[in-house]
Amino acid sequence: MHIAAAPARRELARRRSGGLEITLYWHADDDSTSIAVHQAATGETLAFPVPADRALHAFHHPFVHLAEALGAPAAEAATHGLSAARP
Repeated sequence: MHIAAAPARRELARRRSGGLEITLYWHADDDSTSIAVHQAATGETLAFPVPADRALHAFHHPFVHLAEALGAPAAEAATHGLSAARP
C-alpha cells in the first residue's frame, strides 16, 4: 500500500494585477505562510515569509510586507516596483 505524501507547499490564493502575479502559500512542514510575486515581463520572482496572522493582508499588499521583510521603507518598495525591492 502506497500513501501519497501531502505537498509541502499549498497554494491558498492567486491573483494578477498590473503585470504581477501574487500567490499566497501555506507550508505544511512548519505551518508557515509566504508570498511569491512574479513579474512575467522580467521573469523575476520574489518570495518571502509572512506571519500567518498577516498573510491575507500581505496577499493584497505584498510590497508593504516585502519592505518589512527586507527592513526597507514600504513606500520605496511600493513606488519602485519589483526590481527595486530586491536586496
